Amino acid sequence: GTYSQSDIGIRFVDARQSTQTPVPFVRNACRRTYQRAIVVPTHSLELIWKNYETFETTTAAAAGSAGGPSSAAAARQFGARVIGEQRPRFQAARMAYRERKRKMEGIDTAALPVPPGKGGPNQQEQVKLWKGFLEYERSNPQRLEAAALTQRVDLAYMQALMCLLHFPEVWYDYARWQAESGKGVEQATLCLVRAVAALPDCLLLHFALADLEEAQGNTAAAKEVYEALVKQLEPPPGVLQQQQQPNGNAEPAAAPQPAGGPIASLPPDQHALVWVQYMRFSRRIESINFARRLFIRARKARCPWQVYVASALMEWRIAQQRDVARKIFEKGLEMHDFATTPEYILEYADFLCSKCLQRETTGCLL
Repeated sequence: GTYSQSDIGIRFVDARQSTQTPVPFVRNACRRTYQRAIVVPTHSLELIWKNYETFETTTAAAAGSAGGPSSAAAARQFGARVIGEQRPRFQAARMAYRERKRKMEGIDTAALPVPPGKGGPNQQEQVKLWKGFLEYERSNPQRLEAAALTQRVDLAYMQALMCLLHFPEVWYDYARWQAESGKGVEQATLCLVRAVAALPDCLLLHFALADLEEAQGNTAAAKEVYEALVKQLEPPPGVLQQQQQPNGNAEPAAAPQPAGGPIASLPPDQHALVWVQYMRFSRRIESINFARRLFIRARKARCPWQVYVASALMEWRIAQQRDVARKIFEKGLEMHDFATTPEYILEYADFLCSKCLQRETTGCLL
């Protein structure tokens, strides 16, 4: 059969009490075990506390019988003092158990991990209950020390993710807690690596991992995250080279097909977000020239119109290259889809109507 943590603790104490080790050592070992067990909120906490009181009472009586009346009184006082010192810890654990039990009411710990929207009508209520439980554990109701609290919250997140594996916000909160209050940035990075493996099509987690690596100065690792994303949006190198070679046909080449992957299956605006984030990263870490070369890669992959807008505004607002920005917008107009995309035309109009270019806009839109 299976045993709870409290059952294991009781059996452990029984085993120590039955050992043939000299009595003083066994007595101290049992006391330490009891004192560790009475601060763990479990359903058998009351039984453990009663056993502990009995243990201290009988230990004091045994010690007193070995000496005179003064020794017996001193032993009883020692036992009463130790019990009095441990009672607040037991009471705090008992209160925490009751509150934790109340927080766990309604949570289906046996629920299968399914994506959002596919878990039935009660899924959102389950998510709300789990988040409330995690918030409760992070608040440290037992006033645990840092190491014990980290283990407690870590366990709570692992329990929650068994049911909420497909919810990126839970992974993100888990990693953020690790970085700020848990085991540190290294563990937060490992958490995000696990999250990306579990949800490979979630850009939030990919970007969070890249940002964390960048914040720690691991720019090469951050770049690998972005490269892994954009390579799913680019055609294989051999295909791209074949399309660039002249074939003597008057018909324009068809749009290159991406290499494919979880990111490639996302909507076009999500593809644009990948390119834009990577361009901004390249400008921050390297230079505007690297961002420009990345934009050329994006163009060859037939990127969405948002990438043109982002590149143009980067040239204008950061590099102060207004002419380059205008050429990028005009280059986008050569794409048939962009020329008939109202959002792209409005972005270009906003650029032309900006205060810095007001005197140059006459007739541009006519």
